[in-house]
Amino acid sequence: MTSDQSRGCRQAPGCIQGSRDGKLTLEGCRLLRNSQGIEWVRDLILTGSGSVISSNTQYGVLVQRKFDLTLTGCEVRGNGADGLRGSHGDWSGTVANLEDCTIEGNGGDGLHNRYGNLTVRANGSSFSANQSKGIGMGHSWGYTTVLALTNCVVVGNSGVGLDAYGTTVELPTTGTLIASNQVGIAIQTQGAKVEGLSGNQLFGNREFDLANYGPGAVVALGNTWGEPTPAELAAGQFKLTKIRDSSHDVAVGQVLIERPLPPGTKQGEISGSETWSGTITMVGDVTVKPTGSLTILPGTRIEADWRSDGVAGGTNQNRIELIVQGALSAEGTEGAPIVFTVFRATRRKTLAAGTARGCGCQPQQVSCATAWWSTARWG
Repeated sequence: MTSDQSRGCRQAPGCIQGSRDGKLTLEGCRLLRNSQGIEWVRDLILTGSGSVISSNTQYGVLVQRKFDLTLTGCEVRGNGADGLRGSHGDWSGTVANLEDCTIEGNGGDGLHNRYGNLTVRANGSSFSANQSKGIGMGHSWGYTTVLALTNCVVVGNSGVGLDAYGTTVELPTTGTLIASNQVGIAIQTQGAKVEGLSGNQLFGNREFDLANYGPGAVVALGNTWGEPTPAELAAGQFKLTKIRDSSHDVAVGQVLIERPLPPGTKQGEISGSETWSGTITMVGDVTVKPTGSLTILPGTRIEADWRSDGVAGGTNQNRIELIVQGALSAEGTEGAPIVFTVFRATRRKTLAAGTARGCGCQPQQVSCATAWWSTARWG
């Protein structure tokens, strides 16, 4: 491993280059108007403070293999291609730790990882006004993406603000403004649930504020959404104009946000004794805990919203389930059967009378119960 250090430098044309695994420290440097500000063909550990990498005709920083960078108070702006580009020709991946940095106005992505795992931890930084994405990546499976942004700004990128693609995606992003991009956040996994996105402002993105393109559910509770989302939620609209999920494409997972719950709806846990009668609408998983018991009276009609799961739990994070770990008694009569149904039910199956078992060990009494269902699955 080699070590180089530069203080107060102003690079002439030719940029900083390295052909071996190396460490590079920049303090108060200005890397301006080169082909690349920094070009490294092997692994690079880059540490910088108070430096500017700007107006280079191609990349601000181009690293062919593993890229580990820690920047504080730096500017990477106005470069002709990506501002920061890691793992350009290798699968090693990129780890970026950014504090009070400005990654703006570059001709490609602000930060781009071509291959491998990507972890970005940024505080008080801006990924804005780039000609492609604020943070982008090559779309290859088998890797993990972690975008942990706190109090950042992702505004005015011509493409996606935050591109979160991977076999698994972690998105512990909070306090961040995400606005005026083509898509605010685009998420695609191979089925893993995505959590952690909370306390952000998302509005004014041209196509979607948040878009789910994969089969896994995305939990996005506690965020502030711009119009028309609040008005659509207040009107009880299910398919939201600015949030793309299973309501737009049944092949992808849901995006779980706060929705007003109408009276008579059920989701969550039952730890004591509860009795259902009349018409019950399940809008999320209902779990009868080991200490709980649920009695469903004759003539009860139980409807489940097949479009989403307000809890995003259970065996299927996108479908509603009645999970019994305690006791269930659902005994209808010939004249007053218990009906389990979903919206737009078109087919019927009579459930066998006798003893059933849930997730727990207690026997469940079910008789004279009928299930109506559609092509969408429930449970």
